[in-house]
Amino acid sequence: MKNIITFIKFALVIFINYSLFTNPSFTKMSAIGVMTIIVSIIIQKNTQRQVKFIPLIILGLSLLLFYLIFNTGYPLLYRLQLGLYSTLKITTLSLSVLCFTYSTSIRDILNFLSFLPKDVKLLIAITFSQIPVTLDETDKIISVQKSRGQNFKGLNIFKGIISVIIPLLHRNLKKADQLSIIIVARGYQNE
Repeated sequence: MKNIITFIKFALVIFINYSLFTNPSFTKMSAIGVMTIIVSIIIQKNTQRQVKFIPLIILGLSLLLFYLIFNTGYPLLYRLQLGLYSTLKITTLSLSVLCFTYSTSIRDILNFLSFLPKDVKLLIAITFSQIPVTLDETDKIISVQKSRGQNFKGLNIFKGIISVIIPLLHRNLKKADQLSIIIVARGYQNE
């Protein structure tokens, strides 16, 4: 029964994103985008996990500004429309994947994807298990940087982001190296 529910969730994510990328209309994209935001808010209230909308909003605004500033070969209204399309596509894609992963356990996802090779399933399991760890590490790094006097507001936001990304990359690469050593030490064989 869980595999059927997981399949329905997965098919819904694929259908939503396929319909967005094959036949885009602003009305359909807006409706699906609003629906995805509502579902993600409902999931956020029903689980302990929190969907962080601020990075998606920053990404969307950056993409919109990119289209408005650098796509000068087109009229302003068309550039605005292209920017809104792209922003809605990326936001809806991200939120639908987040809704799927937040509402489905890793075990159910791996059971559903049982037809994949063993290496791919291991890769998916490691990826999903590292997402919460990375988010916790990000929160720790931000609190450490704030205690050192880093200002994350105002004009120093890019400096603040860099002061978080570099230690986060360092920790993630170190963990990946340790994980690869552990996998080799335990005698993992590719079948």
